[in-house]
Amino acid sequence: IRRNKAEIYRSFVRLEWRDDTERNKLEVYRRIDEHLAAVERDLKEFDIPYIEIDYRDYKLAPEETAEKLSRHFDLPLTSSLIAVPCAVV
Repeated sequence: IRRNKAEIYRSFVRLEWRDDTERNKLEVYRRIDEHLAAVERDLKEFDIPYIEIDYRDYKLAPEETAEKLSRHFDLPLTSSLIAVPCAVV
């Protein structure tokens, strides 16, 4: 699942995991980049099959997202099974 770095940072601030400072924002962005690079490297190195979903699709296109996941994993998923609470933004 991919999510916009600014959205992740805003969630961290809202949850009071970080104070809203430029230094904290840059540190969070750096860690996100490092994490994504490590995941992408391992997926490629170990030839792990995966599907990439944008976090916003859960809210903006739940039926299409459920269908995409259902096809990839060969599971009967519906949008109600993958719903994200509205409070999570």
